[in-house]
Order: sequence, then structure tokens, then C-alpha cells
Amino acid sequence: MPKFLRNFAKTILQPVQMVKLAKAMIPGCIIAIILGFCFDLYFGFHLNGYLFSYLNNFGIPLPSHGAFLDPLGTSGLGKLLLISGYVGIGMVSFGLVLGIINSLRDGQKKHVISKVGWLLFGWGIVLLGLGLLHHENINPLQNSVGIVYFALIFAGVGLMFYGEGPRAIMELPSIISHILSFTRLVGILLASVILADVIDFIFLSTLNQSIPLIILGVSIFFIGHLFNIILGVFEPGIQGARLLYVEFFSKFYHGNGRPFKPFGIRRRFTNDQYDIEK
Repeated sequence: MPKFLRNFAKTILQPVQMVKLAKAMIPGCIIAIILGFCFDLYFGFHLNGYLFSYLNNFGIPLPSHGAFLDPLGTSGLGKLLLISGYVGIGMVSFGLVLGIINSLRDGQKKHVISKVGWLLFGWGIVLLGLGLLHHENINPLQNSVGIVYFALIFAGVGLMFYGEGPRAIMELPSIISHILSFTRLVGILLASVILADVIDFIFLSTLNQSIPLIILGVSIFFIGHLFNIILGVFEPGIQGARLLYVEFFSKFYHGNGRPFKPFGIRRRFTNDQYDIEK
């Protein structure tokens, strides 16, 4: 890393904090490498096809086009959106379960009932939506499965109304938006993939041109992919943190406990508001 970038990074985090942040990013990097192989994306280039076509000669069943899942294809994009939706309902449900446990521990029976209602309502909406996507007959008069879907929804609304009152009815769309918010991760993925394709297209189109254009194309290639890497590191982290704080923590976390100190940061240039009052 150039010296000026290291100096800039030190103004944000101390070396010890950088080490903690790097260790926290290692699992995400491993997952990114695995997904890059599955998507057949190596800085925008598609290389698996050469290897897979060779391995297919030995009877190993591998996709000839090189990608186990194409994020830009209609089928692949639909699967990714469904997966992100499953992650969304899983995280929201886990948060509500933690909220139920906290409320039980504190003896808040109405809060327990309302969170159970949110859980039933959320799953009812998800199952109803999946039924519509798969063209199921959800008419409760014709299909018993439809009765289950609507029973979950109305039972959830009733429990929420009992536990939180009319305010819960006004917040019904929030559970849907919290689940669908996880699909933004697919949008970040697509932005990175398309940007890499554009950079590679510009680079390859300059290879048969004059030397100045070749130099320009190589510069665009390295600078563009460096920018894409930086964007791919920070943007998913920011969006992931936002999903955790808003969609997940809001289901069970309440303040006035131990102060949150990420990566053990120490204040040097600012003071805590409570310290000023003292």
C-alpha cells in the first residue's frame, strides 16, 4: 500500500484497530472468493469455461459455460433475490426470537405476545408471497394451504393489536420492508459485476489501438478495478451494518446498557456527552 494511503488510514484507525478490522473481514473475503468461483467472475473475466471443458472430458459433470450461477441471467438473478429474501426473513425472525427471550426474562407479557404476533405476521406474508411467485392457488375457499397463510397473517395482527394497541397496525408495512431490505445486497453485487464488465470492455477495446490508447486502457483497467475493490469492501460493510442495526437489532436491542465500543476505539479528539456534563 502506498505511504500516503497508510498515513490516511492511520488518521482513521490505529494499527491495533486495523488488525482487528482485518481479522473481522477475513470470513467475508473467503466467502467472496468462493462466490467468485461459483459465479465465474475473476475481475470481470470468465475463466472457468476453459477448465471445466477440460474436466468434462474426464466425465466430471461441470457446467460448460463456467458459472454455477450467473448473477446477470434471469434465472440466476431470481435465485439470488430469493436467497436474499430467505436471509432477510431468517435474520428478522432470529431478532424477534431474541426479543421474545428478553421480554420473557423481564416479565413483559404483552411484549412477548406482540413479538409473537410480528413473527406470525411476517411468516404469513412471506409464505403468501412465495405462493404467489409459484402460482399456487391461495384461495382459502379452494386450498387448505391458503387457510394457513391467512390464519398466520390475521392471528399475527390480532396478537400485535393486543400487545401494542393501534400503533402496531400503523407499523405493519415495516416488517415487510425490513425483510425486503436484504435484497439490496443483490443490487450491490450487480453494481460491482457490471462495473467490472465495463472496465474490462474498455480495456480490451484499446488493445488493438495505438500505444497511447493501450497505456490509457491499462491505466483504466488497474485504476478501475482498484476502485471497484475499494467499493466492494466498504459498500457491503456499510449496508450490512445498516441491516444489522435497523432490521435486526431493532427487534430485541434496547439502550441504556453497556456502551458499544467497536474495535476498542479510544476517544482522542472528541469527548463523551456525559463527560461534558460532569
